Amino acid sequence: MPPAAAHYIASITDGFSFAYLKEAYMASLLMLVRNSADNGMPAEEEEDDKIWGRLGNLLPKQIALLREEMAEVDKIEAEREKKEEGWPMMKKTGTAVATKA
Repeated sequence: MPPAAAHYIASITDGFSFAYLKEAYMASLLMLVRNSADNGMPAEEEEDDKIWGRLGNLLPKQIALLREEMAEVDKIEAEREKKEEGWPMMKKTGTAVATKA
């Protein structure tokens, strides 16, 4: 992968943990293998592959998918927290506050 591609990947993964970086990298490698295995031959090289290489072109796509998944998880977490706000509040002792119906 050329240095320009590596710098670009670093810029779009700012704030990613090592686990997220590894997930994006491994998913991209699996895509390369799957594309080659689909027809029993190596995937045809696209014009952009000549500049960044196949991995350099797949990795940003996988990172975008991972960011979408992360955003969906954040949305679900926010909704869960909002629902929990409606539940009876807990005292500092950890017991539920009684509410009258």
